[in-house]
Amino acid sequence: TLAVNLEENDQREPINYVIPPGIERQQQLSNNNVQLFLNEQSLSVQVCDLQQGQARGVLKTFNMDMRQYGKLMMFIHAEGRNSNDFIKDNSLAAIIRIGNDFQGNYYEVKIPLKKTDWSVGRDSTKIWPEINNLDFDLQELTKLKDRRDKQGILPSQYYREFLANGRSYGIIGNPNLGEVRGILLAVQNQNIEPACAEVWFNELRFSHLDEKGGVAAL
Repeated sequence: TLAVNLEENDQREPINYVIPPGIERQQQLSNNNVQLFLNEQSLSVQVCDLQQGQARGVLKTFNMDMRQYGKLMMFIHAEGRNSNDFIKDNSLAAIIRIGNDFQGNYYEVKIPLKKTDWSVGRDSTKIWPEINNLDFDLQELTKLKDRRDKQGILPSQYYREFLANGRSYGIIGNPNLGEVRGILLAVQNQNIEPACAEVWFNELRFSHLDEKGGVAAL
């Protein structure tokens, strides 16, 4: 894993690094009131000879209460390494796990990835295709837990539901969005042939902050 950024990789081959659509570079005022643009970058996960069903990724630990937010979003890009034909559409999947740990108490979102062809140029909508975006209501995860429990499935068993677009939500254990301890970002090979690819994760962000006022009484 490494980082790719706008200032160092805007002329990168075979695909230039560009800012995702709709994202603006942050500005910082200097002492002499000169506006400076901060560098914009993504996490890059590179894999090669990744066998079918195997996954590689990174994790970040933190303490966070996600219940005050409505949506979780992120841009994702996928391309072949060494050869443009090493991966096809949907041969890779992005895996995002959120939970108290990554062994037995987490929610999982799996997204089949559309490949960006090497001849794409600098079109940000093709380098960051919308179909790859992580964009969902966090309440879908708590509803998933409710449906699992109503079916009598034990928390120790992995439970998964597929969506019409090929994505899936999964859960194991009893994760709590109010006590999130970390997030895992990974790439999984879903194809029979070994994969050699590079995947970028960028702009993980929350929206729809719950700003409803509370009530106090004596």
